[in-house]
Amino acid sequence: MHTAMETQDVRQRLEVEIQQALVHHFSYPLLARKRGWQGEVVLAFRLESDGRILDARIARSSGHGVLDRAALKSLTKVERLEHETAHSFTLQIPVIYRLEG
Repeated sequence: MHTAMETQDVRQRLEVEIQQALVHHFSYPLLARKRGWQGEVVLAFRLESDGRILDARIARSSGHGVLDRAALKSLTKVERLEHETAHSFTLQIPVIYRLEG
């Protein structure tokens, strides 16, 4: 049995791994860039023990539907992590859209 601390460590490692995987599928929609829209979308999903990402949804909107949809689409492209765990997790991760300069 895992202690709460071990479970939190696993959860944090998985969140980092998912963030890294998202980078490869990240898209900042042209319309949002042209209009100067920025924001943070929080995605919620279930990570199965075999690494599959299921039931992805928007937990908190950025206030811009186009950014919300792009973030969700990026996560669905990840599909699964190579990392397997002893059990499934329900996770939330932020996807930040910020224009530089």
